Amino acid sequence: MEDRSRNFNYDALDEGDKGIVHWVSEILWREFYRHIIFNYPRVSKGKPFQMRYEDIPWENNPEFIEAWKNGRTGIPIVDAGIRQMIETGWMHNRLRMIVAMFLSKNLLVDWKIAEEFFMKHLIDGDIASNNGGWQWSASTGTDAAPYFRIMNPETQSLRFDETGEYIRKYVKELRDCPSKEVHMPSNPKEFGYVNPIVDLKISRQKAIDVFGDWAAEGKDEGMEKNHSKPVKEMIDFVLSRKEEKFSFLEKSCFFCVLEPSQSRFFTFWRHNPMVGFNGQ
Repeated sequence: MEDRSRNFNYDALDEGDKGIVHWVSEILWREFYRHIIFNYPRVSKGKPFQMRYEDIPWENNPEFIEAWKNGRTGIPIVDAGIRQMIETGWMHNRLRMIVAMFLSKNLLVDWKIAEEFFMKHLIDGDIASNNGGWQWSASTGTDAAPYFRIMNPETQSLRFDETGEYIRKYVKELRDCPSKEVHMPSNPKEFGYVNPIVDLKISRQKAIDVFGDWAAEGKDEGMEKNHSKPVKEMIDFVLSRKEEKFSFLEKSCFFCVLEPSQSRFFTFWRHNPMVGFNGQ
C-alpha cells in the first residue's frame, strides 16, 4: 500500500493530494481502532474505553431516542443525516460526528444504543471503527473529544451545507424553505416540519455540567495503571533515532502499538520535525 500510495501522490504521504492524504489517515484510524478492540475487548462488550465514564447518568429519554432514530429531532442537519443513512445505508463521516455528538451530549443518550443502530443501517459498518467513533463522540474513548467541546449542529450545517442543498434533499419538508432559514427554521410548522426537541444552548450546558460533575468526582475505578510508561519508552526510542527518517509503515506501527489512551505521542508524531517520512 505504501509504494502505490506514494506513486499516486508524487512520493509524498503527509502532503500533496489532500484526498489521498485523508484516505491514508482514515486507513490508519481503521487499523488503530482494530488494535483497540483486540487489546481491549471490553469495548466490544458495551464497556467504555475510559472506565471512569462507565456509570455516566444517561437520561435515555425514549421520546428523544425515537425522534433521533426517525430523523425527527427538529434539527435539520441531524435529521438529514439520519434519513440519508436509513434511505441509502451511508452517511458522510462529518455527519456521523454531528449526529453522534448531538445524541450523546445534547440528548444525553447512551452511545451504545446508537452504536447498535448504526451497525443495523450502515452498509460500510465496521465494528471497531463504529465503536471507536461513537466513543470518541461520547468522550468515553481513546483520545476522545473533551466533554466540554460539543459540536453545534447549526454551525456545522452553515459551514458544510451553506445553501442547505443537502438538507432539502433529505428533509423534504424544508424543500421550499429559504436558505437563510433552512439550517434552523424560526417557524418549522409553517413547512410541516417538527419543532426542535431540545434547545441547543441549554442542552449543551446541561451535558457539560453532567460530565463535569462526574469528572470532578474522580470516578476512575478500573482505569489501567502506568499508562505513561510505554509512551515514554516509545518516545525515547524515536528520539534515539532522531537523525533518521521513518517510513510510513513504521509510523503506522508506532501509532497503533502505543498505549492508546495517550494522545501525547500522536501529537508528537504529527508535529515533531525530526520525525519525517522517507524521501522528505
